[in-house]
Amino acid sequence: MWTTTTTAWICLLGGGIAGLVLIILGITTPIWGLAIAGGILLALGIVTGRWTVIVDHKGLTCTTLLGLGRFTAPATPGATAEVVTVRGLSEFLGWGIRVGGSNSIGLIFRNGEALRVHGPKSYSLTVTTTDATTAAALFNAGTDAEHPRIHRLAARLWQDRRIGRGP
Repeated sequence: MWTTTTTAWICLLGGGIAGLVLIILGITTPIWGLAIAGGILLALGIVTGRWTVIVDHKGLTCTTLLGLGRFTAPATPGATAEVVTVRGLSEFLGWGIRVGGSNSIGLIFRNGEALRVHGPKSYSLTVTTTDATTAAALFNAGTDAEHPRIHRLAARLWQDRRIGRGP
């Protein structure tokens, strides 16, 4: 199992700043509903500001801080993972939780290395993370149970990472 956590600064700052502004406006003006909307936006920003990314025998799972948001890509036959370089603004029209028109979801929290999983029904999930190479190798090993050589390679790669001999 491969696990990492990532901070979604865009969600923390976007929800935090906008939420605080709305709360202040709601308190200082007669439109008290703004304070409620600001509180909800602030809470959403905090909850979606920290993500845990897990690749295991079940596939790829991305969950928020409290587990309220969850995106999965199961390790089924036909599913593949690859490492891509993502530019949030040009490829996904921004940063954060991005939903595309062709069954694609992006958890784009920064530019750079990302893990992209393609499902068998043209579904894709992209998440920016460090060490996407290891995550892709483990995901691909989990989708192909017919090849024990791949499992040995993934296990060795994982062991090398844990004891510090890997790249």
